[in-house]
Amino acid sequence: DLLPLYEDRETRPETTAEIKEHLAECEECREYYKNICHIARSLKAPPAGTGKYRYTVIANRIRRRNTLALSAACLSFLAVGCLAGNVLFSGKE
Repeated sequence: DLLPLYEDRETRPETTAEIKEHLAECEECREYYKNICHIARSLKAPPAGTGKYRYTVIANRIRRRNTLALSAACLSFLAVGCLAGNVLFSGKE
């Protein structure tokens, strides 16, 4: 549980020393830590040729999808409102 904090250098010095000691002895935790570091680096490193960080690209994609969904919902409500207005206010005099 502490390895992500250790990777981000957020652990106290005594905890850091204990983690280093444990990693020196435990192959399973070393392998797990290596995988965590790889994942963290891949999220921080910009994809080739984009100049943007990967999480920024993902966040922009999600934002674009949400904007499209919101726009579609607004247009649907507008269309329903127009139809309802025509039905309600096109009454005979």
